[in-house]
Amino acid sequence: MSTGEVLSISVGILSLLVVVLIGWQIYSIFNIRGEIKDIRGEVSSAIRRINTESERLSTTVYITIFDEIRKKNEDVYGYFKYGLLIILHAEGCGEFHLCSSMIQALKESFPVMKSIKNEEKADILSIAAKISESGIKQQFGDLHSMIITKIPSCD
Repeated sequence: MSTGEVLSISVGILSLLVVVLIGWQIYSIFNIRGEIKDIRGEVSSAIRRINTESERLSTTVYITIFDEIRKKNEDVYGYFKYGLLIILHAEGCGEFHLCSSMIQALKESFPVMKSIKNEEKADILSIAAKISESGIKQQFGDLHSMIITKIPSCD
C-alpha cells in the first residue's frame, strides 16, 4: 500500500468520525430541546400551583380581616373592600361556592344609611371591576348595582 492510499483511508475514516460526531451533536440538541420543553411544562405547572395556593392564602387572610370588621359593624369601606377581595381571590383559586356565599352575605347584610368617602367608593368599585368569572357575574351584577346606588358617598 502506498502512502497516498494510507492517507486516503485515514482521511476517509476521520471524515466518517466527524460526520458521526456532528450527527451526535444534532441528536443531543434535539434531545436537550425536549428536556427543556418538559422542564418548562413542570415549571408552568408549579407556578400555577403556587398562584392557586397564594390566592387561597390571600382569601384566608381577607376572611379573617373581614370577620373582624363585620363584628364591629362600623367600617362600611372595610366591609366591602375585604368582602370583595375575598370574592376576587376565591375566584382566582376556583372557589366559586365561596364567591357565591360571600356575594349573598354582602347582599343580605347590606349597610343602610352609612356613607363612605368618594375615594373609598372608587377603590371598592375598582376592586369590583376585577371580578370577572362568568359563573358569578350575574349574582355579582346585583351586588355591584347595590354598591353603586345604595351606598352614599361624600367628600
